[in-house]
Amino acid sequence: MVELNHNENIILLDVDGCLNPDKPDLSTDWSFETAVFETRLGQFTLVLSKQMAEALAGLNANIVWLTSWYESANSMIGNFLGWPEKPVLHRRRMSDEYWKLSNVCNILSQPGKAVIWIDDEIGWQTHYTSKQEIDRHNRLTMIQVDPKVGITKAQIEEITNALKQFD
Repeated sequence: MVELNHNENIILLDVDGCLNPDKPDLSTDWSFETAVFETRLGQFTLVLSKQMAEALAGLNANIVWLTSWYESANSMIGNFLGWPEKPVLHRRRMSDEYWKLSNVCNILSQPGKAVIWIDDEIGWQTHYTSKQEIDRHNRLTMIQVDPKVGITKAQIEEITNALKQFD
């Protein structure tokens, strides 16, 4: 079980579609680099932006990985981006297709500050529930990312404004 500091703002961050967009050439906000990772499952090629990473790291919040990359998010992606190790949230049961939403609800069930959920799959993860059901204390900001372009500067600004409410 990952221990999080609920007295600080938290960003729950997905990788694919967010940090690693499908069509980075459509993004006018950042420049991207190709990163090739060797794993026991084979070779993975990602496109990542160190500019985007700097913008995220500069936000007034602790970044927590909420991605199926699990620990590889730290050892591969975070390392490539120059980030220190971040906490990683996991799927509790392999059969839980809504594991990200379960983790978000678990965090929101405890008192704390802002929670920012950045993902390209928020729509289907939350299809059968409402924001009010998930977040009774109005702490959650959901950033639905277009997987073609990844996180945008406008979304960074939206996150910045949401975090200001908790200063």
